[in-house]
Amino acid sequence: MNITAVRVKGSGRMSDTLNSDPRVRFWYPAMTKPRNLLFILTSLALLVPVNIYSTGTGAWTAYGIQWGLVRYQHAVIGDHLVSFSTDLYSVLSQGIASGSDAFAVLVWGGAVILLIAALILNAVALWQREDSYVKRAAGLTVAAGLFFLIADIVRFGLFLHGGTGWCLPIGIPTILLLGIWGLRTDPGVTIPPAAPRPVSSDTSLKDGETVAAHFKELLHDREVISLTLLTVLVMAVVFFAGMLPNISFETITGDLYLYHWYATAVFYGHVPYAGYYVPYPQLFFVPVFLALIPAFSLENATGYMFSFSSLMILCDIATLLCVYSLAERFFGKEKAFLCGLLYATGIGAAFFVPITFDALPTFLMVFSLWLFLFRRQVASCLSATVSMLMKWFAALCFPYYLVYAHKNGSGARTMKKPLLLSVLLTAVVVVPVMFVSMSGFLKTYQSHFTRSVEIHSLVYYLDTISSFIFHVSPFDTWSFVLLVAGELVLLYWYFRYLDGQPLTLVYLVFAALLLFVLINKVFSACYLIWLTPFLALILVHSRRRILLFYLAQVVIYLETPVLFKIVYGPLTFGADPRLYYAVLDNSLPSFSFIFYTVKFAVFLAILWVCIRDVKEQEPNIFALQRCGDDKVGILLGSR
Repeated sequence: MNITAVRVKGSGRMSDTLNSDPRVRFWYPAMTKPRNLLFILTSLALLVPVNIYSTGTGAWTAYGIQWGLVRYQHAVIGDHLVSFSTDLYSVLSQGIASGSDAFAVLVWGGAVILLIAALILNAVALWQREDSYVKRAAGLTVAAGLFFLIADIVRFGLFLHGGTGWCLPIGIPTILLLGIWGLRTDPGVTIPPAAPRPVSSDTSLKDGETVAAHFKELLHDREVISLTLLTVLVMAVVFFAGMLPNISFETITGDLYLYHWYATAVFYGHVPYAGYYVPYPQLFFVPVFLALIPAFSLENATGYMFSFSSLMILCDIATLLCVYSLAERFFGKEKAFLCGLLYATGIGAAFFVPITFDALPTFLMVFSLWLFLFRRQVASCLSATVSMLMKWFAALCFPYYLVYAHKNGSGARTMKKPLLLSVLLTAVVVVPVMFVSMSGFLKTYQSHFTRSVEIHSLVYYLDTISSFIFHVSPFDTWSFVLLVAGELVLLYWYFRYLDGQPLTLVYLVFAALLLFVLINKVFSACYLIWLTPFLALILVHSRRRILLFYLAQVVIYLETPVLFKIVYGPLTFGADPRLYYAVLDNSLPSFSFIFYTVKFAVFLAILWVCIRDVKEQEPNIFALQRCGDDKVGILLGSR
């Protein structure tokens, strides 16, 4: 789809700023085609079970079911979950040896790569609304189905039954039919362009519209349905592609095993915070226990992992709806789809969503921001409070909510009740735990102040440089002071100098969150889940920004597998204190130092973009009044 922005004639920086400011940018859609599920359905081949198989003989017989991305295998020695990337790596790392099994793995891996390429083409087709991309993706799907069939024949024989076992290719006909159907189907018809309309800063709901009705309407939107399906497909691809031989499945899913232990320990008489240490606030146990309900058995850790991951995926989809809704109000429907597309294809966050609990507090924080901007202050503050009592990040919202209310003339009058209810909710949750075990309660919070700096943080990186140059490491000691000072400066800047526009609030909450992540002693890879909704909203306005978005996603996605056993230890869920990195290694910059230089350069660049946007946008709304009546008429979409 071609998009053109209205330019206001003028000289100097003002004209450029008006054209670049997302709050005063207006779009004129050209002749285009509607988006629908036909753009993405061929990629369902990634989720289709391809084979039911049996391999081996006698006591070594194994049975399983195989998808394109992963296979589950049951044998006497135990159950295994093996990804296509693990199989490919095991063959390629030893060289292409003779034998049908090795060749079959390569052909199978080629089929999966074709399906991933088809998924990428389908995502491009969704954005560009181009039939040609859909046809190419369908052709790749047909080719992948044939590759799967060839791989089965190579491994099991022409009739799929031989001395090494047998297989039933139950999914290959479906994959071929999906591809052929895609080749023969027209995804849409041309529709006339919509009338130009201005981007609105009004984030109130329509007259008589409820929150539930708003999201129900979104769930019936074909674009949102396509994005939701794309989100699930991307998660499947990046998760199973990230299962590499140097990291066991138990290590990748280590947090889920820990959550299962937290959930089941209560039933054996262990009281949280009193009987054992818990590093998270009290409402952390809400998702932990919710995931136990569908698992049926306390002892079934595998069922619990599936239940917990499904819950987190649903939370991530709910966050996608909030991002889409906010972007639609800020930038219009076309930009909203691109924001949703960025969020759905954020591969770094997508990898961690199913294996950590961060997706739920992230949704509650973004939902809180949505509610606040849609003038539901009480529900907003309660949502942020629940999020804060799962993980502390959401506490950053409250001071910015207060300043926003002050700037828009309501101040303490509208915030008094929401804040009182938030304090009451916090007391109801926290006080009983304090009575049960004050020491256990305090330990949860004290441990985060007294913990040593972890290797994946910016604080450790700066201390490494300082120690190399000046032989001192001050940042660990002063990190908390720097964090508080930075947050106070940012809040004062908002209070004293910036406007009260809804988009400015989004920028400032994100800046505060990113500053916290950067100056905190820990920069866990899963923190990207918190940042991605804001990154999708802020980095949507140009190709360079979109590139920055994907750089952030890729660098976090690669961090753990690339640095495993270098910075990350195999026996720990985080940084191994026995593993360190230095600036130089054998008189050259160490690999770890180079990697973290790139990582922090990307995130500091994002922070700079955010701050620059806010500085440049500040005078624009008032400058509209000085543009002249004719130009104001154009900008406001008058006829």
